[in-house]
Amino acid sequence: MRFVVRWMIVVWVCGAVARVAWAQQATATVSAPVPREEMQRLGASANALMSSMPSFTCDETAVSEVVHDGKVGRTVKMAGMVRAIREPNGDLVEKNEYKHQWIFLVVPKMPPLFVSGGFATALGYFLPSVQACFRYTMGAGRIDFVARPVGMAPPSCTERGLKGFALLDAAGNVRHIERTLPPEVAKPLKLATFASIDLAPVELDGRAYQLSDHIIAEMPLSGAMGRFEATYTSCHKFAATVTLGASSEVPAEGAGKP
Repeated sequence: MRFVVRWMIVVWVCGAVARVAWAQQATATVSAPVPREEMQRLGASANALMSSMPSFTCDETAVSEVVHDGKVGRTVKMAGMVRAIREPNGDLVEKNEYKHQWIFLVVPKMPPLFVSGGFATALGYFLPSVQACFRYTMGAGRIDFVARPVGMAPPSCTERGLKGFALLDAAGNVRHIERTLPPEVAKPLKLATFASIDLAPVELDGRAYQLSDHIIAEMPLSGAMGRFEATYTSCHKFAATVTLGASSEVPAEGAGKP
């Protein structure tokens, strides 16, 4: 779940309401190690999300704002779509297309904070390739994970001081995941200090994938706190259509739903 900060500047909204929804489970005490079979299952789910999920598009509504001394300052609301495109090299790249708000009809309002990566990396902390970086413990419907101390984790592990947890439904699917990261670690990595995702199953190309439907993030700005919150709906497979023969059609870059 590497929510990348695009320096416009970028932040995720972390509202009290969003946190209250998970309050009881979020304070649960867990101490039992996660069974190896469970980590293998979660790793396979994360791999599927990262490597086999087809290109898709979702409608998106978002709010980016700056909070100073508990008061909301500059706020930018956005609406449009996000396209997750499977590149030829296998990477899943997110591209956002927004209807801009304007200043004096000529200058687009830029969000104080913008975060991306909530789809391709939603289950990234369970990938087999990074499981050695964290210590996982499990309770009823919940898995906690913390970064292993320096010297106990491979040199490739960069998110020092990370703490997070995931909530599972009755079938064992991750339905909510959030984590915190110290500012001194997050800033050079261009990651949000707090990130939270709600996930829901969406069928793409005949297979169900756990896709993000609500994301929240925040990050300190100069003397203030940046917030970014987005909701995703109407997700479906995206593919350009080409007809050989008398005519050919490829959706324009700024087109609506294909």
